[in-house]
Amino acid sequence: MRCLADIRAHLSMGSSKEAWHRVCHVLEASEASEREMLLEYVAEHTKDWDASLRRPLYVWWERYHRGEATGYEGAVGDWSGYVWEQGKTAGEARRHRIEDVDIALRWVPSGSFLMGAPEREKGAPFDEKPQRDVLIRRGFWVMETPVTQGLYEVIMGENPSHFTEMGWNAPVEQVNWFDAALFANRLSALEGLEPSFVGEGEELRGVGDGAGDYVGSEGWRLLTEAEWEYVCRAGSKRMRYGKPHDIAWFNENAHGGTHLVGEKEANRWGVKDMLGNVWEWCYDWYSGSHVGLSLDGLNADPVMARVQTERVRRGGSWYNHANNMRCSFRFWQEPMKRDNAVGFRLLRL
Repeated sequence: MRCLADIRAHLSMGSSKEAWHRVCHVLEASEASEREMLLEYVAEHTKDWDASLRRPLYVWWERYHRGEATGYEGAVGDWSGYVWEQGKTAGEARRHRIEDVDIALRWVPSGSFLMGAPEREKGAPFDEKPQRDVLIRRGFWVMETPVTQGLYEVIMGENPSHFTEMGWNAPVEQVNWFDAALFANRLSALEGLEPSFVGEGEELRGVGDGAGDYVGSEGWRLLTEAEWEYVCRAGSKRMRYGKPHDIAWFNENAHGGTHLVGEKEANRWGVKDMLGNVWEWCYDWYSGSHVGLSLDGLNADPVMARVQTERVRRGGSWYNHANNMRCSFRFWQEPMKRDNAVGFRLLRL
């Protein structure tokens, strides 16, 4: 087969952007009848390549689902099922070093889940309903805990937190949405990655707030609301992934302030402090519906574009009640506001 021979020749060039783009060009020009086989071959022979080199294929998949011209006219399958995500296990741990600071990460696999609260869930308000199936198409690395005061100070040169007496391993707070976005961009810059946020000051915004692709960047970014709940649940359909006192710092046990990150039990994927301690800023704008807007209309990777003036925050904090320690619990805040109970965590592809 000519296409397969061409792909083999291009892959023999090694893991380079030039080789990869030539491979993608062959895939785009291939016949629909042979494309599935070619994709499996490419996936198998590029599984050890850097994710940034495989990004064009993800982009094409997203464009295909949005009905844009891509050259892919047939259903070619969900990229998340291909070999390059295999070999990683849910919750796999990784230490990532930036500026002489180790960041603990956990692998989150692609998959689908029921987002929101069921009708019968006690204490769940209208903006958490109805439940619906949501697909997260890409696996990603997520910070095991919220960003700490120590990491924030190393990267930003300051510590704005109120509870500084807790030390560097307490979550950073008193950060607004723009602070979190700027922090993410600085992490990306340190690693030579494309930034996930554009603009300056209070004009800073995610690359996908308009018609663009919100996951188009390879850099660090805030979790979308759907990604946040997906990580929090870690495969669970219950309102929380453990008993409140075991997994969260909240008003009954926090004694009026934050605590060191990572002291409470993790969820099934090894991620900690998803509930309690500090709220976490999300990528999305807030809406009265938790549903978000799927860029392709298929409930895949939804994100809420601007419909109001607030950004989403998730997870509850040290001053919230136990009923707020739920995976579907959501709230909002003006993006410029700072609060000693609000922090954030990041992901990267």
